[in-house]
Amino acid sequence: MSRSSEARFWQAIGAVLALVGGISLAYDFERYGLASIEPKALALGAAASFVLLSAGACYIAGRALHVGETDLTSTEAALWKTLAAVCLVAGAAVVVLASRQQGLMLDRVTMGLAGAFSIMFGVLCLTGERVMSHMHDALAEKSKGAGAR
Repeated sequence: MSRSSEARFWQAIGAVLALVGGISLAYDFERYGLASIEPKALALGAAASFVLLSAGACYIAGRALHVGETDLTSTEAALWKTLAAVCLVAGAAVVVLASRQQGLMLDRVTMGLAGAFSIMFGVLCLTGERVMSHMHDALAEKSKGAGAR
């Protein structure tokens, strides 16, 4: 499998997983409401969130593999970093709010999990951007070395 076809494969898997996770989360919100603490709602929401994290990881891996054919521009790198920063800050804020909240323990745990998912996606975006940047630099260096011969 060539790098380009493998990149498309991982991006397609990421898209399918994002669709499944998004539909599952939308169903969860429609059926149980946005802030339900019913066990079935929590289980479905957590499962959908894991699927969405997996989708993000697959898509980022596919994009990193595609760096050889389509360069990582400074604008795209800035967008990945901005998305990572937003996810990290928002996730941290939710985790802090959950730890300070009074009331049901299950509600605080659910909020903490939501914040943790956001933080994890931010970490995925940031590491993905760094991998793409390093791969781009390594491929550029390799092509310089091959051209000098």
